[in-house]
Amino acid sequence: MNNSTTATTTTRCSAPLLVAWVLLGVWAAPAAAAPAVEPRVQDARSAQLAGDQELLLRQITRLRQTMEVLAARFEAEGRTHAAKLLREGLAHVDQRALESGGKTLVELMGDAKQDLESGRGVQSLEAQAAIVRSMERLYSILTDRRGMEDLEKQIDALQALKGDLQALAGAEGRLRQDTAQLQQDARTPEQKALDAALAEAARRQAALTERVQADNRASGALDLGQIAKALQELRADQSRDAQVAGAWKPEEAAPLAEAARQAAQASEQLAAAERLTRAAERLRQAARAVSESAQGAAQAAESLDQAARREQRSQAVDPTAKRTGEALAEASRRADAAKQDAGARAAAAASMQAQADALEAEAKVQQAAAEKVAQQARAALEALSAAPSPTASEALTAAQALTEAARTAASDAPSEASSAQQQSGSQQQSGSQQQSGSQQQSDAAKAEAARTRADQSRAELAAAAEEARNLGQALQASQAQAAQRAQQLAEALQRTPQAGSEAAKAATEAMQQAAQAQERAADAAQRGEAQQLAQAATAAEEALARAQEALQQAQSAGANAAERAAMQAEQAQLAREAQQLAEQAQQALSSNKAAEQSTKQALDAAQQAMQQAGEALQQGDMGSAAQQQEQAEQNLQKAREAAAQAAQPKTAEQQQRAQELAREQERIKKALLELAKLADEKDAQGAQQALQKAQQAAQQAQEALEQGDLNEAQRQEQAAEEALQEAAQEIQEQEEQYQRLRQEELLFQITEEVTKLLAGHREQMQALKELDAARQEPTRATHAQKLRLRKIARAEEALATRSAELAKAIGEEGSLVFRSVFTRVDEDLKRIAALLTEEGDWQSGERVQALQQDVEQDLDWLGTALAEEKDRRRDEEQNQEQQQQQQQQQQPENRLVPDEAELKLLRRMEVDVMESIERLLVLHPELDSETELDPLLLEDVSRLARRHEKTSELFIAFRKRLGVPDPGAEATEPQPFVPEINPR
Repeated sequence: MNNSTTATTTTRCSAPLLVAWVLLGVWAAPAAAAPAVEPRVQDARSAQLAGDQELLLRQITRLRQTMEVLAARFEAEGRTHAAKLLREGLAHVDQRALESGGKTLVELMGDAKQDLESGRGVQSLEAQAAIVRSMERLYSILTDRRGMEDLEKQIDALQALKGDLQALAGAEGRLRQDTAQLQQDARTPEQKALDAALAEAARRQAALTERVQADNRASGALDLGQIAKALQELRADQSRDAQVAGAWKPEEAAPLAEAARQAAQASEQLAAAERLTRAAERLRQAARAVSESAQGAAQAAESLDQAARREQRSQAVDPTAKRTGEALAEASRRADAAKQDAGARAAAAASMQAQADALEAEAKVQQAAAEKVAQQARAALEALSAAPSPTASEALTAAQALTEAARTAASDAPSEASSAQQQSGSQQQSGSQQQSGSQQQSDAAKAEAARTRADQSRAELAAAAEEARNLGQALQASQAQAAQRAQQLAEALQRTPQAGSEAAKAATEAMQQAAQAQERAADAAQRGEAQQLAQAATAAEEALARAQEALQQAQSAGANAAERAAMQAEQAQLAREAQQLAEQAQQALSSNKAAEQSTKQALDAAQQAMQQAGEALQQGDMGSAAQQQEQAEQNLQKAREAAAQAAQPKTAEQQQRAQELAREQERIKKALLELAKLADEKDAQGAQQALQKAQQAAQQAQEALEQGDLNEAQRQEQAAEEALQEAAQEIQEQEEQYQRLRQEELLFQITEEVTKLLAGHREQMQALKELDAARQEPTRATHAQKLRLRKIARAEEALATRSAELAKAIGEEGSLVFRSVFTRVDEDLKRIAALLTEEGDWQSGERVQALQQDVEQDLDWLGTALAEEKDRRRDEEQNQEQQQQQQQQQQPENRLVPDEAELKLLRRMEVDVMESIERLLVLHPELDSETELDPLLLEDVSRLARRHEKTSELFIAFRKRLGVPDPGAEATEPQPFVPEINPR
């Protein structure tokens, strides 16, 4: 569903934007205060404000850049709605609105700065007021705060779009029905008879399938089938464990571990030999280069230095690298020092040749040592038993490969005599040196190949040793788990209806025996007793085989023999009829070979499934029988659909009707395009996707109608209808989200109004209190005091008017209690206004002030309740899934204020009435006497009575709306269930 209408403010824009807005709002404050500055500091203050305005200008520029970056990033991330809000905000920043004199926000800020610098405070103040309004609008855009009028327009548009979608879905449904009727009319009598026969066969197969499934449910055959499947898997696992256990030899672990260690040592020695051989090769190549020229010496020095550095970096992992690094570094220094002197170059070359010979000699030692260690590893493994385990056999193969690699490396190692090239200068000597270099390259490659094979053998031997070391633990864990599985299957079998049969008892006992044998096998594996492990594992496998055989007998005896025979006979009859239907289809569909072939294939598959179902019924495998029967049902349905393809318009009238239906489908397709545009305008991505599917289906349906393929046309028409219904549902959900946004905006506005009402009323309370304290004669008011009382009265009357408007607005949202409190505030404020004027004899004492306190209390209640509802909505928006559940369970209607909040306020109102009565009795004990009461006191009592009566009426209205029966009436029929509502 599209998230474009999510109400949570924190999801509307990123934190940097909100921070920037707050900063802008804070910095705008001093600028607006310019006119209040005293004249003597006007110039300094103007300069300061101009600086502040310049800072604001830089901030709005930075904010705009941030918005552009975020918009691009959100678009790349696919967060289309957030990007759209940012683009709308950027458009607002760049907009030249009429109310701002055709200037952008940045230009307005520039004008305000210039006006401040020029001392034009009034003009600057006007520009700043326009800036504030523009920034407020920007904030509303970025936080996706929409006005009530805009939201209501969106809701009306969505309702209209939903209505159009539903109407179009209805038109598509009628088109599908007309196509179905045309298809029925286009069938030949033979095709109609075939369709009726196929429908009847499918109905009888479905009824038989239901009988088998009902028998399975009653007899527990389905449970037996699941147990049998799990038992088969357990037996296969046990067979593998038994094979592994039979080949396990714990005594091989130590030799394998030793062989792995020796393989690691041989591999390291061959790696050292390779490093030495390669270093010798580099030295010989450098010697040739040094002896040839000064430039060659310089290049050789640089190359040797780089190679030495690489060797030095490898010292931590290979100690041989220290030896080769030092040799290469020394040769680099010699080559660099001798590059300008031919005699020195010859001496340096000879030194390099000698150093290469020394490294090759060390390589030979390493290779010989590796061969010796490899032979020891191979000999240790060959000394194992005559029948080694598969793991040991694989390890021996790896040891043989290791030995061969080490032997090859040792036999291919260069001799010292072959590389002794001491003379230089002649052409013959140069050619001999080049040939020697080529030979050294080949020797290095051979050393590398030997080391690579050794590494592979080393890894294989290490894996074999690891497997031998852990195999006992693995077998122990596997057999312990298998014992639990076998015991669980035995317990499951005991809970089936067939548990009391002899076959089921035998299967249960065999499973328990298998579990015991598996536990013994686990213990033997833990102790390293291979023979006992193999025996116990084999015994468990044999017990599971017995359990399988007994369970098959229990399955065969599960269904009543007579009933099973009857179902088998009926299934066989249906299989024969399927064959007859195939022959009937061949005759009825001869005019359409494709439909004939598809129908015959489906009927052949149905017949095969029926035959397999009959065999399963005969064997008592009711679960398999039910599966095959379901397959037969599906194939019969496929046969009906395939046969329907042969029904094509034949007569001119039928062809004309098909073209008319195609034109109707084209009309619907065009309407879909228009609705898709509207959905795009409303940013309804979910509806757009559904409409795209509907358009594709409508296009294919139109083509099918034009080609006379009525069966395909119906299928595509149904797809289009379903897609339209899906789109309507998406629009419905979006409309509900807009409704919630509208309610949240209305709740926000009402809460603000209540806050303003309360603040304004408290001002009048304070004014009245001060005026009353200043009155010298409580019974008389001066002319000035009367003027002030009239002013307070007019202010209270204005507040009463606003309260009445709020009562109407919240009453239209179905909030009975809140409307009642707003109405009560309205009435009390009007009464206060009347008492403050000549009509009430200019009262300002405790009586009027007490009424004002009642109004203050009511407004405070309303503000608190509305604030709590705002917090509740905000918390619910943090968990959309929980919100949906609560709406489904608690809110059958989408109201501004939920029943719970209304009941809380209703309870508070009733408690207040009761407390007021108690206070009245304490303050006026004469109420219990028969003396004549003060008319004003009687008026107060009447007022409380009216409040109590109104509270009772509200409760009765709630009771009726929730379906709660009247506690005073006798229930003569069952009452609907009413969820408990806790008013606290």
